[in-house]
Amino acid sequence: MEAMILHIPDEMMQKQIASEIVAIATAEIEKRMKLLTKTIELPPYGNKETIKQVLGIGDKKLNKWISMGLKIQVWSPQDIRIERNSLQQFLKENFEV
Repeated sequence: MEAMILHIPDEMMQKQIASEIVAIATAEIEKRMKLLTKTIELPPYGNKETIKQVLGIGDKKLNKWISMGLKIQVWSPQDIRIERNSLQQFLKENFEV
């Protein structure tokens, strides 16, 4: 059996690749904007559970943000709060495009 050789013009590949890159970038920007917009729904000093619930994130992501520098407030050993304005600033500084 003989192999068939298929020639695709570079212009076609470039257009397809460019379209895919634009689609991926657009989806990522929309995801980040949605996350930032959702922070408006947070109370001024939300606890970790409220933050995770409103933003639709898990423990792993929130803990990663904290390790990246997101400021927390320890109101008691069991009550850790995050100021809404601090979270918004953190997201802008670290994830804004």
